[in-house]
This record gives sequence, structure tokens and C-alpha cells, in this order.
Amino acid sequence: MRVMVVGESYGENEEELHARTGRVSPFVGKSGALLNSMLARAGIPRETCFVTNVVNRRPPENKLEGKHHAWWTDKKGKAKKFGCTHFAAGYFFNDLVRRGLDDLAADIRREQPEVIVALGNLALWGLCGHSGVANWRGSELWWQGPLADETAPAGAAIPGTENSAERLVQNSSALANSTIAVVPTYP
Repeated sequence: MRVMVVGESYGENEEELHARTGRVSPFVGKSGALLNSMLARAGIPRETCFVTNVVNRRPPENKLEGKHHAWWTDKKGKAKKFGCTHFAAGYFFNDLVRRGLDDLAADIRREQPEVIVALGNLALWGLCGHSGVANWRGSELWWQGPLADETAPAGAAIPGTENSAERLVQNSSALANSTIAVVPTYP
């Protein structure tokens, strides 16, 4: 089964590795160790997964929205103040997130995963247009991001993968309790 793992953005370890080597490598350090452990418990070797983020940069203070900045917010005043000029599915977001969503849609089409695992609110929203990741843990959803009309027209699931998300989630209680499995559709 081809699995794609999507996080929100870089953390400190990813930023340091990128600065040192020029390589884009999501989920290194503690977050990478946790992801590796979760995948191993589900019987999925990390090297068989495509791992990425919605945004391959580190936000200030490791937060997408803070007191003095916002990359992604549901607050209109904050959006205007910090240049979040795009709006979809209840959220304002900046050009960096917009480019990340476009890149993510291109990655999904190129990699054609059977299942996408969303880690974090921005990843869930970017894939499905939903927020409140805690409310969706263990769910099987369809890829229909906030820019679906522009980037991800609805279509049929890949033949033979109808139960892929369910199998992935059921394979590991760790994955079932902390992730959302998204079944992609392709135009």
C-alpha cells in the first residue's frame, strides 16, 4: 500500500537540517522518531512512504498563528494585519500556505498514494477542508481540500483501494488514535 504522510510545517530540526544540507526532509528529530515508531507499529516501513508537509518552512515560534504573526487563521482582523489574503473553507491564509497547497496537490497527483495520513490541523484542512483534528482522529475521509475546485476535482477512488484507509487505521492503535486517513481521488 502506497502511503503519503502530510504534516503541517517544518519544526526546528527540519529547519536546521535544511540550513546545513540544503535537503528538504520532513519529520526528523523527535517528531521523526515518533512517526517512525507509529509506522513501524502499523507494519509500514517509512522508506515506503512519501512524507511531506503542507508548508516546507518553519513558522515563527513553531506556530502557524501567534501573537505577532499569522500564516493561517480564522480571524479576519488578524488575517488582514498579517497578509493572509486568501480564504477557503473558513480560514484565511498567506501566499506561502497557498503555494504549499498547490505543491501538495501536485505531489498527490504525482505520487498517487492509496492512503494519505494527515498529521495536524493544517494538514487535515489542506486535504479535506475540515478543522479540529482531535474530532476526526481515526476517521476515513476523502481528499477534497479547501481549493478542491481548483486543484482536486472529485473522482473515483483508485480501483482496489476502497478499504486501504480502514486497513491502515486498524493496523495500529497508535495511528488510529492520532491520525486521520484520507483516501485520495484522482481526476
